[in-house]
Amino acid sequence: MLRNSLAFSAGTVVRMSLGFFTWLAAARLYPASQVGIAASAISAMMLCIEAGLLGVDMALIALFPQHRRSPTALLDTALTLAAIAACASSLAFVALAAIGFHALHVLASNPVDALLFVALTVLGAIWWVIDQAAVSLRRSEQVLVRALVAGAVTLAGVVGLGAAGFATAGAILAAWVAATVAACLIGVRQISRATGGYRFRPRLVRSLRRRLLSVGLPNFALSVADNAPPLVLPIIAAEALSPRFAAYWYSLWMMAFVAYTVPGSFGLHLFAEISDDPFELAQHSRHQLRSGIAVAAVATAGLVALGPFVLAILGPAYASHGSGPLRLVALAAVPMVVWKSYLYTCRAMGRTREGTLAAGIIGVSAVGLAVAAAGPSGLLGMAGAWLTVQVLAALAATIRLRTLHARAPRPAETSGPPFGTPERATAQ
Repeated sequence: MLRNSLAFSAGTVVRMSLGFFTWLAAARLYPASQVGIAASAISAMMLCIEAGLLGVDMALIALFPQHRRSPTALLDTALTLAAIAACASSLAFVALAAIGFHALHVLASNPVDALLFVALTVLGAIWWVIDQAAVSLRRSEQVLVRALVAGAVTLAGVVGLGAAGFATAGAILAAWVAATVAACLIGVRQISRATGGYRFRPRLVRSLRRRLLSVGLPNFALSVADNAPPLVLPIIAAEALSPRFAAYWYSLWMMAFVAYTVPGSFGLHLFAEISDDPFELAQHSRHQLRSGIAVAAVATAGLVALGPFVLAILGPAYASHGSGPLRLVALAAVPMVVWKSYLYTCRAMGRTREGTLAAGIIGVSAVGLAVAAAGPSGLLGMAGAWLTVQVLAALAATIRLRTLHARAPRPAETSGPPFGTPERATAQ
């Protein structure tokens, strides 16, 4: 679990690092307003992916052990289902942008930008499901390869289009689309090698579609409640402040996610390990907490020390407006390890309703406080609100985890699956 968690985290860190140079180039070659619109659109894309996955990503990890010898039909159905759902969610967002958002109205007013946004969302959903397949296959090093290629393609696209005079938000989105296409093509090839000849074929196997949705939908609600709030914050910065401040926030938020990938990665691999070996839930969880907190602390220290200098490279305005907020949001990485451990333990034990309710309360609190703080305190207030809520969430999660670990069954206590059948467990 440690090796695969670090490999998965490394892939995200590499992608974020190359992403920094991408946004550095964008800050130098594009107007701040266009960078802010593109950043908000990319955050919206991630939000649409989260809304459109329907929990298929978590369901793939949960069901993969049963299909390990012949995963073709499961992978085809998961990838196809995610693509269809992501397309629907992105189209819905474009329609919403036409009537509800001032800063992102360009997605509806410009057909090319709208098409790029939809394509990016669909391909991004496929890419994410491919990453989960790598987790299931215990081949998380594949994530690193895809990150390297995609990051390089994005950087080359942003620099090339900006230098050629296409300094618009649409040009940034086009570079992201090209990178996502490359990542998906490489990902399918990597899965083929890992499984002995897999070839993707768009199809929905009826029985597998039902199982993916029955397992995925309860996890989907939990995922949305947990992952939507941080994706909403750049949009809040654009709408409550201005697209220019959204560019500042997105830059520091992207850097913070270098540290945030640690709790997410360790929690995800905890879920994968428990899916294969559910009777060792408490042992896996304790190992995840020790390793995750240690790695997150190192990442946090690096961001606090070096983050302001990195922002200064983007420009004086980025450093002036982003250094203080960056230090605050970076500190949230350590308590988030505990919070993610609790949420993935809820998934593994079939307590998705509990996890969804808890994540919903924390998410609403974080967004609500950020909205309230944005007006009087700007980005610093948003960052402080986020850190405060994450610390309180970790304290509550610590108390609850002790109870859940004590309730975890042992092999001698039951002759069947420890948390019921997969259908019952995920529906609870």
